[in-house]
Amino acid sequence: MPIYRASFVERPIYRARVVRSYELPKGDTTEMSQATLRRTISHIGPLQIAIIVLAVVTGLIHLSLGIMTSFFAPHPPVNLHPPVHLAGGQPGPSPLRQLVFMALPQLFYLNFVGYVVLAIALYLPSLRRYQRVIRWILIVYVAITIVVWALINGAHPLPLAYIDKPIEVALIVLLLIEDRRVRLNKG
Repeated sequence: MPIYRASFVERPIYRARVVRSYELPKGDTTEMSQATLRRTISHIGPLQIAIIVLAVVTGLIHLSLGIMTSFFAPHPPVNLHPPVHLAGGQPGPSPLRQLVFMALPQLFYLNFVGYVVLAIALYLPSLRRYQRVIRWILIVYVAITIVVWALINGAHPLPLAYIDKPIEVALIVLLLIEDRRVRLNKG
């Protein structure tokens, strides 16, 4: 009777699954099994590392912006009913813009959490079957971040935006490249 062994040499994490089990002749209680190994982690190459680094960097930029706006920026009082200017002057900022400015630190913190969680979830082995969906959620998340930034800031961006927005665009491009590679390899 052949003896089957599964060797676990220094390789990525594998999960053993019993395919067959044999019972030896009468009197012998030793059992032998043939195990097949299935790879359970995804390949992390230079493209995936670049995606993780870009997502974490833009997340850290948003965290620093959240800290700066929480502690160092003055918060104007929210005026839901701006005074009417009879002299034809410019009206003050809209109530919506004032509310967004008040919530800006929390939005920056949530953006940090979103980037980090999605970057981790994208390559987490237990979520591998949802990787394409998570990738597209991250692409849409980054695109929404850019659009909301443009709507809030208009023509007055912070200097840090000139670093962060190219990072976010590069992140979208790399995610699209990765998605295309995965689709081409499968089909």
